[in-house]
Amino acid sequence: MNRKIIATLFALACTTAAGQQVYRCDVNGQTVYTDAPCIGAQRIDATPSQGFDTYTGKSRKGKEASKEYLRRLQTEITRPTHGMTYEQLKPRYERAERHLTPKEHAECELLDQTMATLESTERDAKGDALKSTQKRLFNQRKRYRELKC
Repeated sequence: MNRKIIATLFALACTTAAGQQVYRCDVNGQTVYTDAPCIGAQRIDATPSQGFDTYTGKSRKGKEASKEYLRRLQTEITRPTHGMTYEQLKPRYERAERHLTPKEHAECELLDQTMATLESTERDAKGDALKSTQKRLFNQRKRYRELKC
């Protein structure tokens, strides 16, 4: 059983490197980790660690990690002009690689904002308000996934 959980988490961590979200869902009393949203899901940070060689002390990064490192540097250098952090700009960088249309890009931006608002509302909601918020959040996450934001 533990091997299955470890294998699932490892597989999800690998898919997260491609920019996918990971959700923790409770299905029939069992906890399931998936890239598909479900009602009442909690988003999980499954960002892979950066490579580091303990023998030489040098960084050994793959292509994706090196690209992210350079983007972080670029964002910090240009931050005085736009005032945004790397975490705020990361979805834009990822969408640029997927070649979304301007309309799809704008819808993804709107979904980012509404999902963040709904997630904060979900933390404080109870009863029927919680169920309603979770259903709206589920629909937003589903659309986000359909667009491949």
